[in-house]
Amino acid sequence: MRSSLTTRDGMLWDFRRDEGEWCLTRMADLHTLELAAGDACADPRHLAALLRQATQTTS
Repeated sequence: MRSSLTTRDGMLWDFRRDEGEWCLTRMADLHTLELAAGDACADPRHLAALLRQATQTTS
């Protein structure tokens, strides 16, 4: 499964599931977040928090 999403700050992310893990890749600089299958990434609030954290720590 693969798709894209854009955050409110205009960042484009590639969102894909590969062998039970979810990966989010920020297309601007290819920064990748890998989420284990057990992570609660199906919850949009959890996903939003991860994206906020990644944006703050790598900007």
